[in-house]
Amino acid sequence: SATLNSASSLASAAAKSATLNSAASLASTAFKSATLNSATLNSAASLASAAAKSATLNSAANSAAFNSTTLSSAASLASAATNSAASKSAALNSAASLASA
Repeated sequence: SATLNSASSLASAAAKSATLNSAASLASTAFKSATLNSATLNSAASLASAAAKSATLNSAANSAAFNSTTLSSAASLASAATNSAASKSAALNSAASLASA
């Protein structure tokens, strides 16, 4: 009877130990999964932030290019107006010369 009780006690202790080990393993697996999920979310947030920054920089670059084109266009128009004025002045000088002659 003492031997049977001892064997029963050992079997019960082994079962409890196995249960505790299993619970510890599940807790460890859950923690690792949570850690990986957190790392994945952080990575996704980081990528989204980088994409937003890249889009902002591209937009700024496009805006700068547009402004540069606008300024070039304005400079061309100013140059054309200057050339036109010079041409008119030359024509008037020529007419004045002819009239004087």
